[in-house]
Amino acid sequence: MDIKLNDQEIAILRALLTELTIRKRTGELGIMHGMERFVSTNVTFKKLHLEILDQIVRKIGLTDGMNRTDK
Repeated sequence: MDIKLNDQEIAILRALLTELTIRKRTGELGIMHGMERFVSTNVTFKKLHLEILDQIVRKIGLTDGMNRTDK
């Protein structure tokens, strides 16, 4: 299945995804808030899913993939 996104849709996805952070040790999804405080969304990804998520993020132009943290 091919999905076509226009420039505005891609810009919104980039803005959203740049705010998300993955905890390296647990695969937990969250955001960094304030003074580097990790706030969880209570969603955890397995390694395979993290690799797929990184592929998706790279396809929309975020060349470093998902943000990762040790915190």
